[in-house]
Amino acid sequence: HSYLLIVQVAISAGILLVPSMLMGSTLPLLGRFVTAIQKETGHLVGRLYALNTLGAATGCFLAGFVLIRAFGIMGTLYIAAILNLLVAFGGWLLSRFSSVTTDQDDRTTSAYETSGAKTTDPRFYLLGAAFFVSGFISISYELLWMRSIAHLLGGFTYVFSGVLSVYLLGNVIGASISSWFVKKLKVPATGFAVSLLLLGICGILYLPSLILWSSDVIPMLTRELGPLTSWTPFSPYLVAPIVHSTALFLLPSMIMGIAFPIALQAWANHLHKVGRSTGM
Repeated sequence: HSYLLIVQVAISAGILLVPSMLMGSTLPLLGRFVTAIQKETGHLVGRLYALNTLGAATGCFLAGFVLIRAFGIMGTLYIAAILNLLVAFGGWLLSRFSSVTTDQDDRTTSAYETSGAKTTDPRFYLLGAAFFVSGFISISYELLWMRSIAHLLGGFTYVFSGVLSVYLLGNVIGASISSWFVKKLKVPATGFAVSLLLLGICGILYLPSLILWSSDVIPMLTRELGPLTSWTPFSPYLVAPIVHSTALFLLPSMIMGIAFPIALQAWANHLHKVGRSTGM
């Protein structure tokens, strides 16, 4: 079994590593493009992250619930490839006709850099460790949610797409909220710590919430709304994953989204490069 796992990881890496690396490079590059103003980093890149994640949530929902059913897996892959080419063309147009340049961005940020980024401050490394742990927790939550809800709904593709769509949508809502008030935070790192505290509380409460949901709420919904399912054009297999995921996962996903712009602003206060801060 261990050899099979190694082979699976190697094959997955060979297929997915390069495309996912390219996906990961887009947000830092866009963040570098849209802002060169230090005080606006968390605000503007947070909004950009929300818009980017909204596209991810929409794509996840359409792929899982619509496109694969209509065009199959290969057809959906071709559609994604065509959309990628259109985005590449848009990036080329920006590079040709935009007045924003890297040199301009460097001049704008140089004043902040010469003032001294406190990268030697121990709190800087503590902040980095906290970011690492927050990512560890967020993706672990997603996997645990997927496993736990599969016991209720089964291991269908719709379940995976539903959980991931709601997870990403919660990130969108949270990042949009956070981008609005992050400029008002005097100490962004404190706000980031509060978001992690709330996320931990959600983790503690998840198992009791899941038990209550599965033992009391689901039977009640089935009893009250069961007759209405025959009147809707949508199969319960399509609706149930979205309903369950929204009830169980939307709030912690929003907290994760709230944390990102605050974390980015806290990090950028030490490292005054928008693109580099976003990438790290």
